[in-house]
Amino acid sequence: MAGKDKPEHLEGSGARRLGFNEVDMRSRLKFRAYIEMGLAPVFQRLEEEFRLSEIRREGILPIIYLLELESRPVEVSFAEPVETPFRLALRRHREKESPADAPSRERLLLDIHVELKGREGDTDPLRMTTGEPSGEMVQAGRMRVLQVLTRPLAEQGNRQVTEVPEGLKALAETPFEEPWPSIELLSRLEPMHQEREIGPWRSFRSVWSMCNTDINQHVNVNEYLAGMEEHFARMLWGANLPVKRHQVSRASLLFRKPFFLGQQYCLKGRLFCHGDRTLALGGYYDVLPEGGLAARPSVFVRMEGEYFARV
Repeated sequence: MAGKDKPEHLEGSGARRLGFNEVDMRSRLKFRAYIEMGLAPVFQRLEEEFRLSEIRREGILPIIYLLELESRPVEVSFAEPVETPFRLALRRHREKESPADAPSRERLLLDIHVELKGREGDTDPLRMTTGEPSGEMVQAGRMRVLQVLTRPLAEQGNRQVTEVPEGLKALAETPFEEPWPSIELLSRLEPMHQEREIGPWRSFRSVWSMCNTDINQHVNVNEYLAGMEEHFARMLWGANLPVKRHQVSRASLLFRKPFFLGQQYCLKGRLFCHGDRTLALGGYYDVLPEGGLAARPSVFVRMEGEYFARV
């Protein structure tokens, strides 16, 4: 454990203008905007404080294992300021019994919490270019990211990072004491959840192309998020439920293995409802050479939504 004189958190905030494609037609902040908007300032600060680029040159990368997103029912103004205060901690997780999803029994990870704040506005599209002052800064959403430190290009068996990289030793190491996120944990259902029949809309097959990739040489995180949001709508449609009045409010994505360029996948989901609340459980499965699917999803997603009164 690091000395008490070292800080347990790295804190900071990002600030910029809200982009046109970062809000929907109801002026709600899109989940697809969270990652770039929220994580870019975090990694800029990591570079300034701990020279993250030097850690990368050692072959060590922080790879997302869990992504949690939550939106707030507020309307924010396009082209006005957005702020992303964040807090980061370096944590070590040890567990006595390792579940199937856990990459190892001991791991170092970055635990990142981000708030997303925007200028409160309204849904009148005629106001978006007036330049008139609008409301107060309000919390539009929040995000949590768990990134496991790993050597992704090393040989199998040598990818685990258990010693704190030199560049991060100025930050105190603290224990990760929560239950380790797993598919089983994210799949939990409450008694009031009633599954809906969705017919042929349950699964969707496709292949990853160049536009789905990023510089890390595999499919970008946002592709899984966007794909599951769209599959949620397909399942609602299959259950004859009102897609136009539906909004996703929470999402949790667990990344077991990455997908790569040219790889076939199948996105399978289940839909549950309780009153005006909805729940989608889905997974991205590798398609095997003979056409079947892998036994467990490479990426698992839990999404919660709700209906609103008007479009």
